[in-house]
Amino acid sequence: MTPLAIELVPCLSDNYAYLVHDKDTGLCAVVDPSEAPPVKKALAAKGWKLTHILNTHHHFDHTGGNVALKEEFGAEIVGPGKDRDRFAGLDTGVDESTGWSFGGRKVRVMEIPAHTSSHIAFIVDDAAFTGDTLFAMGCGRLFEGTPAVMWSSLSKLMTLPDATRIFCGHEYTQSNGQHVGNAAGSFAGSYVDTTSAPPSKPTQAQLAAEAVKAAAHYGDYSTSAAYIVALPHGIVPSGFGTQYCAYHSSTAAAGHTIAWTNDPYLPDVGSSCGAGSVNSPGTLDGVSIVFGHEQGETETDPQPNSGWLDSSGAENGDKCAWTNLENNPNAGGYPTQPLWSNANNGCVQSY
Repeated sequence: MTPLAIELVPCLSDNYAYLVHDKDTGLCAVVDPSEAPPVKKALAAKGWKLTHILNTHHHFDHTGGNVALKEEFGAEIVGPGKDRDRFAGLDTGVDESTGWSFGGRKVRVMEIPAHTSSHIAFIVDDAAFTGDTLFAMGCGRLFEGTPAVMWSSLSKLMTLPDATRIFCGHEYTQSNGQHVGNAAGSFAGSYVDTTSAPPSKPTQAQLAAEAVKAAAHYGDYSTSAAYIVALPHGIVPSGFGTQYCAYHSSTAAAGHTIAWTNDPYLPDVGSSCGAGSVNSPGTLDGVSIVFGHEQGETETDPQPNSGWLDSSGAENGDKCAWTNLENNPNAGGYPTQPLWSNANNGCVQSY
């Protein structure tokens, strides 16, 4: 089978809907359409005809476009069968026992209550549409469940294969990131470039161009700003995993020079970039180790080879790379590597 094409559709202020297209059958579903206009615009741009509407739960910011889209395209609405009374126009109710099928593909339906009592996720091939249960850096609010129920739902999602791609219902990284800690306001915000799909093997020039877009978005070209280009699953720049795990650099932007970092999706290369280096299975160990390494170097050498270097040209992260790794209590318990300290004349985990 041809891999499904999945197109992100931003809606309202921070909602995400998704178009899911099966090239082999011509079927096209939209997941959680908050409103109809952006979905219709995306369909027209791709030349796809809507055949199905999938809802993870009944909240209006996930179903607001249902009626208009069904009227225009005759699409079948599929959602939680146990919550049928709270849906307008639900055609097919599903749950874990019924499952579902999209063309010739088996779709797993996972019941994951707590945000709402009958919340479900749709899992097809390697994609899981988790609605308002699981987000990047967070989980949904407990409107109709307890913390124990939410933990049970999240634990079910954790049983999915590590390669599963998560498609959540909102862009909450900026607000959820605040709970991680933001010393001295170092995290200014996050920006998602939805103007085009990333190339499968981006060049350094293309990555630098994304950093320039982010600088323009925030209007900050100062030497104190650093832009992180975080790549999604499956996007593999040349040399990633064999020559490097991440790197930082600088580029010209609007008459200034800005610092930026290439942070690929480290789980794609597993142990080559730190998976399992501290914990078991430790799928995300490398994320805090490698990205912490690059953050330390970006702060001390924002324009490479013009800041802190030792006599051999090594930066403060390089000097201590992959040594004395630990779950660092001073870093929220996440795995980290030490950085070089002039004051200690050695590698330290905290100072």
